[in-house]
Parts: sequence; C-alpha cells; structure tokens
Amino acid sequence: MQVRKSRFIRMGSKIGAGVIIGAVLAVVPLSPSSATHLTTITLSSASVPQGTANVVLNGLVNNDTDSPPTCYYGWKLSTTSGTLAGAVVQVPDGTLHNDAYTLTVNTAALAPGVYNVAVTSTWDNPPLCTNEGPETANATVTITGRNGAFQCSAYAARTQTKYQPANDAYNPCKDDLNYFAQLQPIAGLGNVGAVRAQTDQQPNVLNAAAPAPADYADAQAHVAGVNLLVSGVRIKTGALWTQASLNCTGAGMTVKKNTNGTVATVNLNGRSFSTTSGYLKIKILGVTIEINKVTTVGNNVTRQALVITKTPLLGPAIKIVVGEANVGWTGNPCQGVF
Repeated sequence: MQVRKSRFIRMGSKIGAGVIIGAVLAVVPLSPSSATHLTTITLSSASVPQGTANVVLNGLVNNDTDSPPTCYYGWKLSTTSGTLAGAVVQVPDGTLHNDAYTLTVNTAALAPGVYNVAVTSTWDNPPLCTNEGPETANATVTITGRNGAFQCSAYAARTQTKYQPANDAYNPCKDDLNYFAQLQPIAGLGNVGAVRAQTDQQPNVLNAAAPAPADYADAQAHVAGVNLLVSGVRIKTGALWTQASLNCTGAGMTVKKNTNGTVATVNLNGRSFSTTSGYLKIKILGVTIEINKVTTVGNNVTRQALVITKTPLLGPAIKIVVGEANVGWTGNPCQGVF
C-alpha cells in the first residue's frame, strides 16, 4: 500500500518595530522517493502608504524537479494569527512542478518602516524525500509615511464662543481660511475690526511626499483693531497680528518652532502703552491685560495677541482672547520612510 505523508508551510517574521507572528499550514500528499528536489520558493515584496489595510504578496513553489514529479504538491489552507496576521491562499496545479500562492498580511496599524516576512517550506517525513531540506523565501513590506504629524489652528477671537476659527479640529494640521471684513461684536463688551484666521501646511498631505527642509505648519490671525469695555476698563488697540509656525530644519530634520506678531498700539482708559512684538502685562481695576503672550506645553505652542481676564468676587470669570495661533506636532513629521 502506498504511504502518503504531508509537508507544511510555516510563516514567521521579525520586524523593526514589533514582531510579526504567524503559522501557515499547507498539507501536501507525497509519494515515496529518494531523489526529489525542492529547488525554489519565492515571495514578492511590496511598498504601500501608511494606513493600507491589506497587502497581498505573491509566491511560487517549485516543488519537484523530477519528471514526472514523485513528491507532488498540493495545499490545505490554514489561518494565521499574531501582531501582523496573514493568510495563504493556494493556486494548486495538481502534479506539475510549480504552485503559486498568495500571502495576505494586515498592515493597517503599522507605523512607517520596513518589515521582514519569511515563508519556509519543509517536509515532515524526510526519509521519503531524502534530498529535501527547509527552503525559505524572504520578502519585505515597506510602509511609507511620516513618523509624526503637524497640528495647527487659529482664531480671530475667543470667549466661550470661537470667532472665525481656522481648522478648529487642530489635529491634523490642514489648510483653512476664515475671513470677515466687518466689525465683530464680542460678548456684549464691544467689537473688533475686520478679522482673518488662517492655517497652512506644506505639503498639504504629509504622507504624499518625502520630508523636505521646506516643510512647515503655520497658523496666523489678523484683527484690524479692538474696542472693548471690560469691568470699567476701556481697551483699545490698533491692528493685531499673531503667528505660530513649525519648520523642518537641520541635517537630522527636526522640528523647529517659532512665534511672531505685533500689536500696533495699546490704550487703556485713555493711557497709551508702547509695545510692538514684546510681551506686556498690565493690571488695572482688577482686569489683567496681556499682549503678545506665548505659552508652550510639550510640543504645543500658542501665541495670543491680546488676552483679557477678570476674576470677580461674585459671578463668572471673564476671559477674552483676540488673535490666537496654535501649532504642535506628534512624533517627528520631519522624518519618515519613503
């Protein structure tokens, strides 16, 4: 009686950022032989953008150089599991030398990088095919993309209400513009002049291009002037402009933050104060006025042209911001794999 044995395919791999673990079994009926040769097993590589859900790699097994083949080859599908799950689908040819297969791997959650995948074919009963040894095909899956993202937002003014916001979501940064050419009433306390808030990112889609020194994220707010009355303090200013930006710079391509801005004139209850781009803080009648205020928390930077706060003994606190620009970043958007 003819003895029928089987062989199997096992898939496992190592990656730079984690471990891809899996096992793929392929059951193969064999005929007794002592001179068969598994000459080649191949597996294609692939390169896909970050966020791609599945990658299909094509493979081929040349399982027997004898003619006619004596250790012929077939498949039985099994599932895989692990950090990067994969599944083999066979295209059997019965008793011919070459069998094609595909390996589908889930790449949706992978960070940019180059990941190794290996498929190994072995025999589970060597005495029947004595010249057979493990054969391995190596391939790579390259996930292209940035190692981080820019963030940005801008506001013409903010109380509990946001006035003319640009990219209010903040994360991720994207191009946006909000403009209003007429006076804007602010919380029943007065008004501000024509306003514009704008955010900008280069390139518009970070993962669409490799990092470059010209890459940036930028947020700006422009206000024609301010005329507010807060708790007995008349606050008037000339034109305000505020900006916060990020740039890719240096040989190692790191993120550099920068802020800028000016307030043309400041007048409080008829008294003028000199300021341009520097920080100024004034307290009058229990009202705190800050000019060109910069706040940095971790990777997040905010520049505000005018901040007015009042904390009364009774009743709600008052906080008004005129002209605000925010930028930040996660990871390192100035580096990536492409």
